[in-house]
Amino acid sequence: MAALAAQNAAKPLLVKQTVEGSFHHTITCDLDLNLMDPDLDERFELDGVPLAGNWTCDVDRRADCLDIALNFGALSAGRWGPQIRVVLRFFYLRDGQQVPLEEAAWERCSAPWLNPRLGVACNRYLLDIPLSKVNDATAASSSAFIPVEHRAYRLIIDIHSRPTKPPLEAVRLIRRMPDTDLSAFTHDVRLFFPRQDADLWAKSSVLARASPYLKTLLASDFAESVAVPQKRKRTAGVTAGTAAPAAANADALASNGQGFEDSDDETDELYFEKHPTLQHERDELQHPFKVIKITATAFTTYRAVLAYLRTGFIAFAPLSSTLPVSDATDISTRKSRIEAAISANSSLPYPVSPKSTYRLAHLLEIASLQTLCLANLSKQLTTDCAPTELFSDACVCYDAWRNVVLDYIVKNCDAVTKSAAWTEATSRVERDEVPGAAPIMLELFKRKVLKTANPAPTPLEHKLVKFDLEGHFHYTFTVDLELDLSDPKLNKEFALEGIESLGTRPTSEAEVLIRRMPALDLAATPQNIRLFFPRHEADLWTDSSFLSRSSPYLKTLLSSDFAESVTVPSKHFDDSDEEADELYFEAHPPSQHERDELQQPYKEIKITKTAFTTYRAVLAYLRTGFIAFAPLSSTFPADADAAKPTRASRIEAAVSSDPSLPYPVSPKSTFRLAHLLELDELQHFCLANFSKQLTVDCAPYELFSDTSICYDAWRKVVLDFIVDNWDAVTSSASWKTETAKVRLREDHPLGRFWLR
Repeated sequence: MAALAAQNAAKPLLVKQTVEGSFHHTITCDLDLNLMDPDLDERFELDGVPLAGNWTCDVDRRADCLDIALNFGALSAGRWGPQIRVVLRFFYLRDGQQVPLEEAAWERCSAPWLNPRLGVACNRYLLDIPLSKVNDATAASSSAFIPVEHRAYRLIIDIHSRPTKPPLEAVRLIRRMPDTDLSAFTHDVRLFFPRQDADLWAKSSVLARASPYLKTLLASDFAESVAVPQKRKRTAGVTAGTAAPAAANADALASNGQGFEDSDDETDELYFEKHPTLQHERDELQHPFKVIKITATAFTTYRAVLAYLRTGFIAFAPLSSTLPVSDATDISTRKSRIEAAISANSSLPYPVSPKSTYRLAHLLEIASLQTLCLANLSKQLTTDCAPTELFSDACVCYDAWRNVVLDYIVKNCDAVTKSAAWTEATSRVERDEVPGAAPIMLELFKRKVLKTANPAPTPLEHKLVKFDLEGHFHYTFTVDLELDLSDPKLNKEFALEGIESLGTRPTSEAEVLIRRMPALDLAATPQNIRLFFPRHEADLWTDSSFLSRSSPYLKTLLSSDFAESVTVPSKHFDDSDEEADELYFEAHPPSQHERDELQQPYKEIKITKTAFTTYRAVLAYLRTGFIAFAPLSSTFPADADAAKPTRASRIEAAVSSDPSLPYPVSPKSTFRLAHLLELDELQHFCLANFSKQLTVDCAPYELFSDTSICYDAWRKVVLDFIVDNWDAVTSSASWKTETAKVRLREDHPLGRFWLR
């Protein structure tokens, strides 16, 4: 009790803050507080929140209430978007569990919301917790929670926006894998790991685009080409006198068999304990593929890099030098950290060492991945591990890696050179046990002397310019200005909102994608669902587990005993993307989609009332989050001037730069399919795009369209637009034409809406 009482006198602390985000942002703040302190009045800075604003958390104790305020400062109304839901939840923590104390929610509206009474946007969200509720929690816990003694609390802020368009990252993702759904055989390169007798599978086009090294390798005779192998045995089964295929060894040449530190071999052991090599049994393939034998890089390292090439996602493990190798149960080891990281979802690629990943990224000439590895190294360095890293094989071999470590040591020279690790490392150098150490010591000496001789000048006071949103890796800013350059008094400042900071770690969108397809590289033919379009004799291929995770409708369909040929229920609607189908099959004749003679079982769904291009676009969206919308048919009247662009010409222009990508599709046909498949987020995308396309001329057509008749959400968007633009719409020729049709037909399906 005495110890607890002493704790109560401690200063309130923000113990930990984490931020996860994309369209859904979760901010978690772990707080060390004494809620019973009558003088409690603290402000905590919240750094790194990926939304505009200067974020703080204020905790203030009043006589009978505790106020927890989430402040974000002065912003324009609606800065975050038009459809935002905010939830604040406050918990006390006990035995590793969070127990709720209070919760408040602000339903979907424009945020920050405009206070009509004051005429300004709100600048905070407030959670009031009556002290009576705190006392009730004590009673409910049977006195296990005693507020006067307890200090561990958690505040969780959920900010959920309804997206209006795919994120920028989705465009990059779809370009990496534009045609995954066009063949049952998605992979034609086998990476063989003889030590584990395990395989990884990849697509040559993806590898060639991502890595100059692999592009050269695959174009040469270095990788063995295997044409329709017949009953190939596993390598372990090769007997004396039987020659196994002489596959290319892609990394042995680079490493010369040298054993590197942080090689992820320990991670391989963990992986194959949970996923025996039986899971990687090679399929009896009926199509040619190339084999690359991997002997000097861990299976888990290569798998993580392949996943990064597909999605941009990679998770890093701790460096060996930062954690002890110990069998003691009370010490956190590198192995235990990795086991904890994969416990939530062991199907994802395992966390890998930034050092082993950097070596492979350097070999494969993947500059962006090298940058991520160097950034992670910089974050992991400490005064205790830096000496070990300075004399590691990676520092000897790679200038960029060595520079990061040298920069850290020079900056923290006094602390590093006083550490036990420094004494131990330099002793090894003196005993000549570190090959290549002399040039490293000389470079360190030069940097230290230069820093001492030229001390940095005392910096002037500067303000931090905060970029609000965390972002991607390449930016193009386009600013259109209306100016009078001849005005001698021209002096105007424009606020550029939404500028994103440069990323040094994978984006949140990349993690979303890797969770959609965690095991794409573990089988040669992962596609076991064939969507057959009989009118075009064309196929789309996908994976049943992926579809089940993506769509409740398809999960039910695929788990049932449906017949081999299933017709997806649909109606004949306008904007059905049939025009896009015609364009697509002119450029890609159906012969390209000829079905392979598959040797593994698959299920077939016959699609007769939805366009091929619509379904392909939706499958691509489910994989990557990317979709491109075409103009509505109603925005191109049938009697339009022949010299003006047509809907077909607009689609052709959009696909001309890269025809391998899914074609742009109608938001209307996509909405119908998304509604059928119960894809809420995609429905919101469609509605947002539809709202942007509406004009005074096309709105009357859309109001009386079949989609408005059938779907309330679609009809509401049209009605909102017409009400907001009533005079202009009702004066248009299209309004007179469409309303005349309704008057002529008493049984018109929209007659009841007209009578309103």
